[in-house]
Amino acid sequence: MDTDEIAIATLEYHKNIVGLFEYLQNCSSAPSVTEFLSNILSLEEAEKRLLARNMKQIDDL
Repeated sequence: MDTDEIAIATLEYHKNIVGLFEYLQNCSSAPSVTEFLSNILSLEEAEKRLLARNMKQIDDL
């Protein structure tokens, strides 16, 4: 795999994880669980943005 293929596969993986957490958050009835999943979603989105930025830097090399 080249760097573009790795980036696409990794971002797709993160997209699936975010989708899972969103699904679990929508299914949750406990406020503490909903808040916990919301925090995890925020972290995952931040990691996805960081990964995308790092992949762009690798491309620039």
